[in-house]
Amino acid sequence: MNSHRVHDYITDILACSGGTFVFKGMGLLKTSRVCTANPLDIHHILSKNFNNYPRGDTFRQIFDVLGDGFSNTDGEVWEFHHNTIMSLLKSPSFQTLLEDTIWDKVEKGLMPVLEYVYKQEVEVDLQDIFQRFAFDTISKLLFDSDPKSLSLDLPSVPCEKALSEIEEAIMKSYAWKTVDQFIYKSLAEKQKEFISEVNSKTQEDKFSTAFLKSYQGQSGSCGDPNKFLRDTLLNLVVAGRDTNSSALSWLFYLLSRHPMVEDKILEELHTQLNMKKCGNLKDLQAIDLQKLVYLHGALCEALRLFPRVPFQVKTPSQPDILPSGRRVDHNTTVILSFYSMGRMKSI
Repeated sequence: MNSHRVHDYITDILACSGGTFVFKGMGLLKTSRVCTANPLDIHHILSKNFNNYPRGDTFRQIFDVLGDGFSNTDGEVWEFHHNTIMSLLKSPSFQTLLEDTIWDKVEKGLMPVLEYVYKQEVEVDLQDIFQRFAFDTISKLLFDSDPKSLSLDLPSVPCEKALSEIEEAIMKSYAWKTVDQFIYKSLAEKQKEFISEVNSKTQEDKFSTAFLKSYQGQSGSCGDPNKFLRDTLLNLVVAGRDTNSSALSWLFYLLSRHPMVEDKILEELHTQLNMKKCGNLKDLQAIDLQKLVYLHGALCEALRLFPRVPFQVKTPSQPDILPSGRRVDHNTTVILSFYSMGRMKSI
């Protein structure tokens, strides 16, 4: 009865039960589930006693398309991913590359498309626009190649389309094959380029090059270095495409329903940009983003109300007692409701 509003329904129950509730399996189904939006419980599971709460085999089976990627592994493999990827993302060269890549796509992809839509007075799906924007950006970063899915004719790019289909139904086999074809082809081209650079000792300062260098000789639990790279790249593509596009889609959805907030954002932009002197996008790029306090607040509100990952599932490997007093063991599935956390008045 509440499947059409499942997250709000769970939030209502959590609000009535102090932030944590238990429902137990009947008959032969002896597993019980604990659903929580209690900040202390969630901190305990995701930080304080993190090693006791792996994703587990069931999670890996459901999301087997992600293979040995960072969002689908535990233990040593996850540790390696975490340390390696965080090190790459924190490097100053990556931050510079990220800014350059995003602004290049804004100037050559996003703005021309939006201007065309505006002048032609045609209706478009903004979520599709933002997914294309994010897909082109993450592809450029990882493979040093721009698929140009965000163009005036909004071309059909098989991999970009297949990523949405994979998420709609985990799993459609042909969608999986389409994504693999894109990644393996891009990976082969980058590996060939990487080997050439190593032999000539003239490696360029690219994220894709640094990535391949960091993962050289690693094969994960599958024992296949190429498959391990494929899994990692797919996880990064999904993370890079979906987090940004989802956040932007919800932000603009909320702005369409709250024109007063939109007016305040525009007022802040005009004040900080000094529009009389603003000739082009480069002037917008040069602005100190820390000055856009209201815009930052609106984006944070959109993320609070519609988090990209609304919930996460964990299963303890050893019996444990949560700060809320709930006992859990290896037969207990723990559901962390981030969506509910953002809507609990008590929090």
